[in-house]
Amino acid sequence: MRTTFLSRIGGLMAGLAVLAGSALSTSCGGAADNASTMVLLEVLYVDRALVPVVATESSSVPRNAQILFKFSELVSATTVTEQTIQIRDGSGRVPEGSFSVNGSQVRFDPTVTIQGQPNPEGLAAGEQYSIYLPSYEIDQSELRTAGVVENRDNDPLARFFDTEFSTSAGWLRELVPPQVLEVYFIPTPDALTGNTPGNGQMVFRFSEPMSRSSFVTGPSTLPVDTATNIDVRYDPAEQVNIDNNVAGNAIPGYFSFDASLTLAYFNPTFSFGNRQFEFYAQCFQGLRDLSGNLLINPRTFGTYKCDGRGLATGKILTERFASTTDRDNIATDADWGQTTPNELAGAPVTYRDAYIMGYEEAGNTPNSGRGQYAPLADPMNSSTIYAVTPAYAGPDPQLGRRVMITFSDIEVGQKGTITTIKWGPDSNSTYASTYSSVIMRLGFQAEDSNALGSSFSPNFQGGQGTTVFSGRYDVATSGVPNTPGQPAFNHVGGYPQNPGCQTPPDWNSPLFTSTGFYSWPALTAYFDWDPGDVSVDNDSVLVFDVSCTEGDNFQLIRTWFGVTYPCSGVLIGGYPQRRLYSIYEDEAANPQPNFAGGVLNPEPSMFDTALTLAKRVSQAQSLFYTAPGFASQAAGGNTFGALSNYLPAEITPAIQPGGATVRLEFQAAQIVELDRRTINVAYPFQDWTTDINLCDGYANIRWRASLVSNLVTSTTARVNKITIPMTSN
Repeated sequence: MRTTFLSRIGGLMAGLAVLAGSALSTSCGGAADNASTMVLLEVLYVDRALVPVVATESSSVPRNAQILFKFSELVSATTVTEQTIQIRDGSGRVPEGSFSVNGSQVRFDPTVTIQGQPNPEGLAAGEQYSIYLPSYEIDQSELRTAGVVENRDNDPLARFFDTEFSTSAGWLRELVPPQVLEVYFIPTPDALTGNTPGNGQMVFRFSEPMSRSSFVTGPSTLPVDTATNIDVRYDPAEQVNIDNNVAGNAIPGYFSFDASLTLAYFNPTFSFGNRQFEFYAQCFQGLRDLSGNLLINPRTFGTYKCDGRGLATGKILTERFASTTDRDNIATDADWGQTTPNELAGAPVTYRDAYIMGYEEAGNTPNSGRGQYAPLADPMNSSTIYAVTPAYAGPDPQLGRRVMITFSDIEVGQKGTITTIKWGPDSNSTYASTYSSVIMRLGFQAEDSNALGSSFSPNFQGGQGTTVFSGRYDVATSGVPNTPGQPAFNHVGGYPQNPGCQTPPDWNSPLFTSTGFYSWPALTAYFDWDPGDVSVDNDSVLVFDVSCTEGDNFQLIRTWFGVTYPCSGVLIGGYPQRRLYSIYEDEAANPQPNFAGGVLNPEPSMFDTALTLAKRVSQAQSLFYTAPGFASQAAGGNTFGALSNYLPAEITPAIQPGGATVRLEFQAAQIVELDRRTINVAYPFQDWTTDINLCDGYANIRWRASLVSNLVTSTTARVNKITIPMTSN
């Protein structure tokens, strides 16, 4: 976590303090030009009684904890806004929550919205958040319009504050177990007969906010298994149920919740019945509140009699992971009930590193042994570069810079989620610097090529890529200037002799002495890398895009340049033009060249990069569910054939604990082969889509679930049931 106060002297950053513990230093830097003494003293993560629950530097803040800001003076409530105290998630969004002011203290409560509505779950699970309070000096010098927190004499905050924290998977601990208080129906039962509305909802009222992920419904037929926490079922002993072949069947449906999480609404997928069926509901002890306390009064409600006016029940395709009959073994790498019966679980998270080194010329092995390392002021610099390197001929950095570089699928390797990025090696001077605004993007290149286009935005598939960081970047001094010279170890293939490299001071001789890689800022969002078809080289190209505004100094790092031998101007034939840089956010069709004389932009060069990738996404894929009479029937049910009208699928639990997620896609076909895996493409089919309505009218359907683990909370996605309801057109 980063916690920083900064103050400007003469327009430049003059001091930086990393603050430890819960007390924030007020002595760093200088005061503003006005006489204000308004400063922030402490930031604490507290419970309802304002008692700190974790250390200030914690990376595991309970989701419903409040954030307490203590100032040195009484605060003017009208100056406390989402802009003067900026709390943002990794994508820059403002989380739900509200501020309150009490004297010199300001509280941010994520469990109550700014409109006063309850939001008991608070912040997102396993999310990294930033807190930024602009000061008077920063506000004026950087032409911000957000304003600052002021005291009651209208003196503004003298120093800005900047920090980050991450949330845990859970909430504040309390020991009171929840109770189920009542069950009722919307609309209300008939006043004369007492029959419940067939097309209505069943509502469960609890004594406190409940954990939505604990609402795991039971299997389609008896017996009810131990994974079930709540069950709505037709009574197996009632004759009307027996006569209509629904006795003991679960009523298909899903749960939704009110804002307070004390009301759980059971919504039948079809209805409670088009006959006067009798049913009951069971609440088991596995239901939990937000703190994890188990239900103290498990009980059964009913039986109830339906008024018989509901929608007729259609069919259900269901998978409870009790067997592997409907598993596509080729496409599935998730745990399909092997470790825990009746549970689909994502594979454990694993990490690997991809070191992409320019001299290796990955994918271009015939040229091994050629190329040149040289120091360049890149990827970030400032106007002071002109005073240091007068011969510099790059774009004017006053507006900042944008640097893009591409990596092939061969270099990055197998799929995974990119969690950290490092650059280097820092074989040259790396000066301490602070950049007030850095934007880092990752994405797939729009075309199957390593040649960057002349305009930035079309380089990404779908536009601007994924923003993985946006904020300030503090760069500490790393390494010392190295004396240029011959490499510390032989370059593969050796270097041809070139008299030009013997000219003092040999600044462009090979530079191999390295002090390692230096990390970019901690990513606030992740990018899922997938090389695509592993049988096709460079099927996918990764684009790494860095934009930055003016900094206080420049970075001089080692960059590899694709020349046939050191000190030459002859390029390696066919080496990818993989690096492009220009003026900040420049969209010009012909970016300003980056070498004197207008040589190349883009150019065949790169700065060495290290990527950490996590295997956090697992996939589970079913075989096709087919029409009745198909030779190889699915255990999970069959469709209505070409008359099938598919309804929205249901995942149990609908909300994953710990910030894990599940993405569901569908594919449909008119004709499939006996293996229930292969589509006969001579007939119509619908390719993978998240919109199940596009599959209507197809006789065969299958699903694909992507289980995405949360890397902050180390929580793996787990599913107990996937259901696809349908009616017949």
